[in-house]
Amino acid sequence: MSKIEPVNHAIAEFLALSSKKYPENSLTLPFQKYIVALSGGVDSMVLLHALSQQVDKTKILAVYIDHQLQPASAEWTVQNQSFCHSLDVEYHCIKVTVDTTVASTENEARKARYRALQTLINDNDSCLLTAQHQNDQAETFLLQLFRGAGVKGLSSMPYLTNFASGYHARPLLMVAKAEIEKYAQLNKLDYVTDQTNFDDSIRRNFIRNQVLPMIEKRWSSAVEKISQAASHQADVQFLLDELALIDYKKGVRAFDQTIKLEVLQQLSLERQNNLLRYWLEQQGCDMPSRRVLEQIRIQMITAVQDAQPMIELDGFRIRRYQNHIYCYKPQAVKVKITQEDILNWDSKKDLIINGQLIIPKSWLSDNHPELTDLLLTVRLKQSGDKIYIGNRKHGISLKNYFQQEKIAPWLRDRVLVICFEGVIKAIYIID
Repeated sequence: MSKIEPVNHAIAEFLALSSKKYPENSLTLPFQKYIVALSGGVDSMVLLHALSQQVDKTKILAVYIDHQLQPASAEWTVQNQSFCHSLDVEYHCIKVTVDTTVASTENEARKARYRALQTLINDNDSCLLTAQHQNDQAETFLLQLFRGAGVKGLSSMPYLTNFASGYHARPLLMVAKAEIEKYAQLNKLDYVTDQTNFDDSIRRNFIRNQVLPMIEKRWSSAVEKISQAASHQADVQFLLDELALIDYKKGVRAFDQTIKLEVLQQLSLERQNNLLRYWLEQQGCDMPSRRVLEQIRIQMITAVQDAQPMIELDGFRIRRYQNHIYCYKPQAVKVKITQEDILNWDSKKDLIINGQLIIPKSWLSDNHPELTDLLLTVRLKQSGDKIYIGNRKHGISLKNYFQQEKIAPWLRDRVLVICFEGVIKAIYIID
């Protein structure tokens, strides 16, 4: 058996992905563009090398995100470029600025890195590849465990997920670190070593350098078993998400993504929490703690009828209005559209303006399937606009429609109208 078989086998399995295995992602296969996040470390070097042996190299773009946090980062980009040249793979370097005044520079660097990578995933046949492996998965599981995370947190890192307009895959997630290092040694790959990986004041490094080695002395297969446990949690989370989606479709109003209070109240306590978590994630909120989630549930459900409770959460506001629960960002929405602009929208694709995702195609197919695959136009609402619901011959003014549908006053300036052949058929509230 070849010593490098685990790495090559993992890449081959990834390339053999079928939409049947991941129906919830609506995969477009085969991918036409592979964006490899290249740090210069052994993991990403091995990922890029192995992928380049099995894929048309013209479909690969290696990207180095320079956080500019270490003096050696400029040298790393030169080494990465040289490596890509040897593989005949396209290479690109993006410099980002990281806020070093916050508590976790590591977390800020990760956010800046993924923001930069998002700009490269413009189509649903593009896939970002990162080189996390089995040991990384075990570290993530333990980090989440020590934080008291629930099922979702203990699921750790997914093998495949939606990302920007395409996907994000981790082909080496079931490959042990030792196998990756063997691959690098056998193929004589040069790579850089990030000295910050030895700083045990960083929690992940402490787990990697101190905790896991001690555990493995007693349980030699601990990393593999912890990774399996994460996979089991992911299976459970999948079922919870399926249940949440059932409640979401019944209990969330399509055009403004608000929860109908009467539907939420009919659910068991556990299903209320499950729906609230799912709903908040769909709005872009970070997962709230159990205490904060309980506060949201109690205040939104039990407040007296004419009250308008409000909770601040990670830059979002959660409010109740006319028996609906809202989640929105209070700051002005930065979308560069003027009153004169009329945007043509091929609804087979996401609506993107100046690189910013405005309306996902999935929203249209989920909420207005009758409009999918049509050539639509989108613009800001105007005075005197009327909306024609379904096949009705007579329209209703947007002002009356907002009142009828109980749309909160603070959201009415965020409305885009969606037209077919010049007739308003739907509205979308920019979040």
